[in-house]
Amino acid sequence: MISKDRIAITIACYCLAFYLVYAATIIDPTNMAGPGLDLIVYPLVYLWSLILVIKYFIEALKDGPKYLLILVIHLAGFIGLILFLKEIEVRPIF
Repeated sequence: MISKDRIAITIACYCLAFYLVYAATIIDPTNMAGPGLDLIVYPLVYLWSLILVIKYFIEALKDGPKYLLILVIHLAGFIGLILFLKEIEVRPIF
């Protein structure tokens, strides 16, 4: 069984990831002036999430239902990040 601490840390990290994606889009978006902060944040957050989904998918295949809950959390976080990206609209800060 996965510890409750690991589950709580995973959920907290996804909350932080959502905030980083939102802040990077609002503060310094990529536009005609050149690359912005979101050009750095998006690949890091999405690759991190995808790697963890693949890692825990393999662990769930090897060890059975032991890693199933954390796999579901990572999968929901990855899908949530993709859907969140579609909903963000760039608004001026001022």
